[in-house]
Amino acid sequence: MHVLIAGAGLGGLSLAQFLREQGISYEIFERDIGEKVRFQRWTIAPHVVINKLTSSVPSDLPGLRDSTNHLEPLKLPAQVAMYMPGRMDRVGFQDKRLKRIEDGNDGVAVYFYDGTSAKGDILVGADGVNNVGREHLIRRPSTDVLGVVPLATIVGENFMQADPDISKPDHWLQKAGQQEKLDHVLKATAKTPSSLREIFEMRPGGEIRREPHVWCELELEKIRLPAGHVILVRDASHVMTPFKGEGGRNSFSQV
Repeated sequence: MHVLIAGAGLGGLSLAQFLREQGISYEIFERDIGEKVRFQRWTIAPHVVINKLTSSVPSDLPGLRDSTNHLEPLKLPAQVAMYMPGRMDRVGFQDKRLKRIEDGNDGVAVYFYDGTSAKGDILVGADGVNNVGREHLIRRPSTDVLGVVPLATIVGENFMQADPDISKPDHWLQKAGQQEKLDHVLKATAKTPSSLREIFEMRPGGEIRREPHVWCELELEKIRLPAGHVILVRDASHVMTPFKGEGGRNSFSQV
């Protein structure tokens, strides 16, 4: 058994460790060219799945229970893990953007834009919202099945507003500068407690993401998928917004 994993995020890397514990060979392919490409950070609270998680990974990994419990020595039943870009490398073959998939009787083959390819028994698509695996299964562009969450992300995931027009090409965030976005948030939070405004008041405008971010939604359950050697997990199969780390816990549970 040889498993190909598309995506070196939470789901892909967790799956790789689970397979390593079971002695199953695998390869990971990540489309990003480096660990600092993405602006996102993530925070999760894995206390719901920590027992199953720690029993499923190899023993040579750092103690997950201790490393995720940042509330010690308070002894509270909550654990949080945080990933910040640049603090650790992603494992796998980077700059591997998947182009197409061939699913046959004897396994699956994947082909990348750099001209290389790989073969395995199973392909696990863990490469997020815009993944090739879903398009391979449904035989049409992902844009046909992806919806838009009416939510405007203005300053990271610290300030978001309900906005049904977020996906329109003439939306103000499409042309807004970094300082304009920060000024908008400062005005909107002017009457909130100072403890809540501090995170925005201390943030330089130059650190605000330039590109607008549009959250997507997906109801893949309504689509009949063919049987084969391609499996989808996490955002590839159902998209979740970053709320209380539910997406991260869901990744652990699925893989």
